[in-house]
Amino acid sequence: MLSKLTKLLNRGPTDKNAPLRYKYKSLSRGSKREFRLLVLSPAATHHDPLVTQLVTLQFEPDGRGQLPEYEALSYTWGDTATLDADLSESIIVVDDDPRRDGWAILPVTRNLAAALQHLRRPDEPRVIWADAVCINQADKREKSDQVRRMADIYRSAARVVVWLGPEADNSTYALALLDYLGSKIEVDWGRETMRPSPAESPGEPIELETHWADINETLPYQSKELHAICSLLFRPWFERLWIRQEIALAKPEAAIVMCGQDSIRWSNFSKSIFCLKIKPKEVHFLDDKAMPFTYRLDLVFNLRRGGKPPGEADNFEMLGILLDQTQNCKCTDSRDKIFALLSLLPKRERLAAGIEPDYTKTAAQVYQDVVVKYARAFGSLDFLPHCELDTTRQAPTWVPDWSKPRKGYLRKEGNATNNVLAHEAKYVGNGILRVCAIRAGVVAKSEVIEGMSLSSEPTNVIAALKRYAPPDVLDAPYVGGGTLLHAYSRAMSMDTAGGDVLEDKMPANLTLESCTRTLKRLLQDEEPSIDVAQGSVDITFLKAVRYWTAGASRSLVTTKKGHIGLAPAAAKPGDEIWVVLGCTVPLLLRLASQAKGHPQSSYQVVGETSVPGMMFGEELFGPVPDHCWPVKYYEESWGGLIILLFNAETNTTTDKDPRLEKLGLNAQVDAVGKNTVSELRAADLRKFGAQVEAINLV
Repeated sequence: MLSKLTKLLNRGPTDKNAPLRYKYKSLSRGSKREFRLLVLSPAATHHDPLVTQLVTLQFEPDGRGQLPEYEALSYTWGDTATLDADLSESIIVVDDDPRRDGWAILPVTRNLAAALQHLRRPDEPRVIWADAVCINQADKREKSDQVRRMADIYRSAARVVVWLGPEADNSTYALALLDYLGSKIEVDWGRETMRPSPAESPGEPIELETHWADINETLPYQSKELHAICSLLFRPWFERLWIRQEIALAKPEAAIVMCGQDSIRWSNFSKSIFCLKIKPKEVHFLDDKAMPFTYRLDLVFNLRRGGKPPGEADNFEMLGILLDQTQNCKCTDSRDKIFALLSLLPKRERLAAGIEPDYTKTAAQVYQDVVVKYARAFGSLDFLPHCELDTTRQAPTWVPDWSKPRKGYLRKEGNATNNVLAHEAKYVGNGILRVCAIRAGVVAKSEVIEGMSLSSEPTNVIAALKRYAPPDVLDAPYVGGGTLLHAYSRAMSMDTAGGDVLEDKMPANLTLESCTRTLKRLLQDEEPSIDVAQGSVDITFLKAVRYWTAGASRSLVTTKKGHIGLAPAAAKPGDEIWVVLGCTVPLLLRLASQAKGHPQSSYQVVGETSVPGMMFGEELFGPVPDHCWPVKYYEESWGGLIILLFNAETNTTTDKDPRLEKLGLNAQVDAVGKNTVSELRAADLRKFGAQVEAINLV
């Protein structure tokens, strides 16, 4: 039988006796909730043809007694640009009706064929779910329907198998290292701490193994070990977007990582990555791969840290956070930049937004839906800072292009609207989004920050700081309050210090005063000496400047009023800075021709900005009092920074904003500690003196 199938499979496409291509039978929709499973036939040798059956079953995740035990495969499809050419392998699909003796072939990618060859058993069938074959990719309605169920499919699988590819580049050794390392530690993922694993048998001494969990001891890995691990982590699987859902929903103790014939448990793999990330290591052995390796550890670490879907009690929007985390991840279909993240959202957010996979829409339509639906459901326009002006794109400028990584993004640690929401934002058709906003300034001067890259030496960064410094930076007051030196420090370091940082909570972070002292010395001294020690104020400040300017492709802009800040490299004189209700950071807008039939001014979105003096609700409620300034405070209960006000007169911090209290407003505090006046409308703000206008974004 196998020899006959092999001969038929090898016949060319022009042979009249060549096998037929498999034709999918439609799945029933609605209450039946059908899906397909791939039954992988056993094979005596690795080279035997891949013989399978596609079985259609009713899928009820709450009644799994009717389902066979199956494994869900997590793997990479391949490069989008060469996907059609990569469909060079075929599997044989035998008719699932035993009364018929028919069979056909189904083209698959080389990587999927290799996975199935390694997964099949010698003596019994293996039941697999793999999206490329279990979903008819040519049927958009079926694909939309099945993608909606993928979370349940992975959640219900007996095991998720992560396929990294065939054995290569010392992968057997790398997996053995990671398996051993993971077995020697236990990780508290909530607190991000680790401790030694208990002894495997009673009475077994563990004293000699505690060093694996000691964050002060360097890992005993040298060139051979680190190169093997580095090669493994740079496999394409780790860059794939869909894996975040697939591994997040897997049963942690059952999931495995497989490379060739070798496999280890996902739990040990993820623990080993945690240890690699936080312990000292001799990365100099990796030469020019040292920095990429560090970034790759962050990518894999975030994969496990977000391993469980956010808690259902989460009361802030996660989609924007996930989009930032995954902007460099890859997927075959641009629409999946959104669809692949939906199952990771809190249930409250998912239901309120009402976004469902729909492959009948274009990517631009899907992205536009996200902006409009989040404005309607949450009063949030915090996707607008994701926009980067592209005049060649056939979409409104207020619709982000998530199909490609952003050139750079600015940290949203300000609160330009004091959390006043976009209650009156509305999509009015013809690509027009009407918003309420305040014109905060007009760009008088714009300089693209050049002469720096992410690998620039400190001397190059210092030279750039001197080159772009305002002429009177050392002694002039700043229009937004404080000194121009303070403002320049905050602008160029992207507010690394915020207004300040509470030293008792975040002693390793910079403060505004320490940053400003450093900047003043660097600007004043002709050949400044710097403290090159890792973690010093000098080096940390210069790294922040390098990252947020060179790494983000930015311009330093000056407004006609005298504000300075970072803006997109495309900024030019005449562009306007607006604070848009519902958007955390100010936006750079460019006046466009007036939209037909709409009296409001129309603007293109150029991108986000960070401008000291506009970041904490000043355009709505006036300047922050001189004796108060914003501080970042580490909140242990949810493991992140919140923004409070430090009162120098009382030497205390508070979540009460005196500007709001002075106006008789009942300020509330949201989930991350920011002052919120959630019910204010544009008319209310006008009564307090804010110059709110309705404008069109086109």
